[in-house]
Amino acid sequence: MMKSFLLAIAFAAALCAQNPTTVTDTIRDARGRLVNGQLMVDWEPFVSADGIPIGGGRAFIPVVKGTFSAQFLPTDTGSPAGRTYQVTYAIKGGYRRNAEDWHICTTYSSLSIAQAVSNTCPGGSGVPPPLSWSTLTSSSWSTLTSSSWAALTN
Repeated sequence: MMKSFLLAIAFAAALCAQNPTTVTDTIRDARGRLVNGQLMVDWEPFVSADGIPIGGGRAFIPVVKGTFSAQFLPTDTGSPAGRTYQVTYAIKGGYRRNAEDWHICTTYSSLSIAQAVSNTCPGGSGVPPPLSWSTLTSSSWSTLTSSSWAALTN
């Protein structure tokens, strides 16, 4: 599934001039340990800023020793407005985090999780400035605390 997600993104990116944005980060548990697992990414169909239809779907992104990296087509300039990627964390040891919305900005080439969750896509280019304590929102902070994790149940 991951390969099909990357192929879909690569194909769509090749068709349009719009460049994908890379989300790269390190995920740790409440005790600061690097985790293993996966991110489940769901998205609804949308049309890229260049007019290319992107079908809805689901992909799984591996998290190995806390790290992951994946490319996404920006959603801030697509149609319909307000589309996001819904990301659910499934971590080995039976932990799952409720889905959160990732807003992928056209203006940046790479984002962290906190920046994707922040729902701000200001003008500019390159890499966004790092977040400071004053710019962390309650939703981005929750990705770093144990209170946002819940044990998986069958």
